[in-house]
Amino acid sequence: MFRADYLSQTLTFTRGAQELAPEYLDGYAPTFAGQTAAIPVEPAEPLRLEQDAFFEAVRGGAPAAISGADGLWAVALANALLRSATEHRPIDIVPLEVP
Repeated sequence: MFRADYLSQTLTFTRGAQELAPEYLDGYAPTFAGQTAAIPVEPAEPLRLEQDAFFEAVRGGAPAAISGADGLWAVALANALLRSATEHRPIDIVPLEVP
């Protein structure tokens, strides 16, 4: 399980044993026991970085920081996560084709 804390800008990953069931809170599993590792994240203001990348692409002809295919994949992933939470089961993510 990945846990992103936007306020402190930290990212952790917890690997739980298959025989350990997560503890549920209102139908969601906010945490479970297991081996936890902190993943280094460089603190930054995300909206500022997005704006700077956009200006560099428009003014200087730099390539877009995120491609249309990457954006489409992010939306597909977000939809799969929401569907998995709603249906309380794993969901396969089908790669989308970009025209």
